[in-house]
Amino acid sequence: MPLDPVKSYSATLQVVDDKKAPHAALMDESLKTAITRFGPNPRVAGTAELGNRKTTLREQHCRR
Repeated sequence: MPLDPVKSYSATLQVVDDKKAPHAALMDESLKTAITRFGPNPRVAGTAELGNRKTTLREQHCRR
């Protein structure tokens, strides 16, 4: 089975105050961004690039 590489952009954050942290998944379709829980911490994830074998990051995906 042929496989293509996928590169995604995400950040896992530490929770400072659990009462203020999101406990359900959130999506912003306009920015193509999702916030979910990754264990006890929230993770912000965005764009995924299919078939890109380069390991460099695209600046425009890191600014938002």
